[in-house]
Amino acid sequence: LCLNSFAVSNYRGAHIALRCMLEDLYRHLYYKDHPEEYGALRFDPFAEEAFKQSPVDLREYLEKVSYLKSLKELNSSFMPKINDGEEDIFALNASLYSTASAYVHGSKMGSMNSFRSNSNVARNKAKEIALVRTVSQFTRIACAFLISAHADEFRTFNDYDKSIVLEAFDLNQRSGLRKALNI
Repeated sequence: LCLNSFAVSNYRGAHIALRCMLEDLYRHLYYKDHPEEYGALRFDPFAEEAFKQSPVDLREYLEKVSYLKSLKELNSSFMPKINDGEEDIFALNASLYSTASAYVHGSKMGSMNSFRSNSNVARNKAKEIALVRTVSQFTRIACAFLISAHADEFRTFNDYDKSIVLEAFDLNQRSGLRKALNI
């Protein structure tokens, strides 16, 4: 949906899809660690209401899980932090969620669609560049979280498959991530 929205210059729709992708990522990681609750969801689609796990709760949960702890030692470029004030992947994750949420709520003038019909749709190079940057950041966060959460499975991949997954990162980021996760 994000790509489809991008293709038709619906930048708000693309950001809304991005927020959904973030929330799906959070739920995957949470339910990976809570199989009983996940099982309950399979039989009762309203069970999630009883669990009362908001996106904020799920983001806070991510900062507590042991398999993501090594990422706290890295800055958002996946290099070892020099000081505690540097933005890490969790702060970047919160920032991305906030950016995407602005489009869901239309809380900023630039986050609302300003067309009434398809004939009003127009490409906006600045918005495209910003969206591509945001989606790239999401891709790196998602890969880092998923590799961390499934490190044992990731280690069983052949070198070619690992290299495809790690293409989301530039050479320095890849090196920092591999060292931190011992992959």
